This record gives sequence, C-alpha cells and structure tokens, in this order.
Amino acid sequence: PSNLLLGEGFNTSAYYNNGPIPAGWTVVDTGSRDGPSEWTIVGNELRQQSNIRGYRETLSGEGSYLLYDAGGSWTDYRAMASISSRDDDRIGLMFRVGDDNNYYRFSWNKSGAYYPAGRELVKKVGGVYTRLASDAVPYVTTTYSAHHLYWLEVSVIGSSIEVRVDGELVFSVVDSDLTTGSIAFYSNMNEDAIFDTVVVESLE
Repeated sequence: PSNLLLGEGFNTSAYYNNGPIPAGWTVVDTGSRDGPSEWTIVGNELRQQSNIRGYRETLSGEGSYLLYDAGGSWTDYRAMASISSRDDDRIGLMFRVGDDNNYYRFSWNKSGAYYPAGRELVKKVGGVYTRLASDAVPYVTTTYSAHHLYWLEVSVIGSSIEVRVDGELVFSVVDSDLTTGSIAFYSNMNEDAIFDTVVVESLE
C-alpha cells in the first residue's frame, strides 16, 4: 500500500542455512552478562539465540534489541509482527525509539522465575524507566511439535498508544513524552526468541 513504511519477511535462499540480518538494521546490546547477542536468520525467521541479560532482572530489562535504522523520523504508525519463543523469558517490540535512552517497549514474559510473568508496556525517557501498563498473562512456548505464533500490533497516534495481540486489545494508554522514532525487536534472557514478517504502515 502507499502508506507502507516497512515490509520485511526475513527470507533466505537456503531454507535451513543461517544468514546475516538484512542491511538497514543495527544490533544494540545493553546486557552485561551472557552476551553478546546472536541475531541471525534461520529458516526464514529472525532469531536471537543468546541468553544476554543484565546483572539483575529488573524493569530495565537489559538484553539486546535489533533497531530498524531508517525509522527515526516516523511519528504516527502501526507496527505489526509475528513473535514466538522456544525459551520462557522476555520477548517484545520497541517503538518510537529515538535512542537508547528514549523509547516505548512492549514485552512479554512466561517464566516468572527472574521477573514477573505477563505482558508489560514500559517507557524510557531521558534514561528513566516507567511502567505504563501490565498484566499477568504468560505466553505459550513454541515447541518443535506445536508452533505458538502471536501476531503483535502496536498503534501510535499522537499521545494514544494501543497494543493488540491476535487482534485483541491488550493495552490502551495515553502518553505524550515520545512523539517520533523507529521500531526494534527486543530480547532479554531469551536464547530462542523468534520474529517474522514485520509490517509498518503510516497513520499520518
């Protein structure tokens, strides 16, 4: 469509051969333990296969993210991607990413062993983290016999933020601190985070 900002399927020519991430994306590692990150293309999917994390699992959720370089000037948009995990720790999507000190982040955790299980919407403004919304719903882990794939959708229009999973509204908040920025895939202490088919469309 004419309002398409990004469409990426992470396809490779050889189905099971590992490949590099596409040009135009930048890896940012923030975790200080069990790194570095391992972002790669495996079987037409984008994966992060390192257990990279912070010293303690806190709201900051230090780990790694893969940033789309060309979205710094985006304002109002809808970002959609499929996500799943064979591990049981945090996975998610960051949006309106200005730099490492300014962004919104939706993350999802299953285990609860090191950080509470559930879904969470966080903002980082000027290096300070604030939780905007959360619940206690864990995801279902993908296995080789059962692929639990979730369709994640984040819409930002002005100060309105909406997060949907498989079409169901999860969070709806109002926050005006961040108005522009790109998207990024996020992984924290998750050594088999899986992402695929990202689409971003302008809502301006």
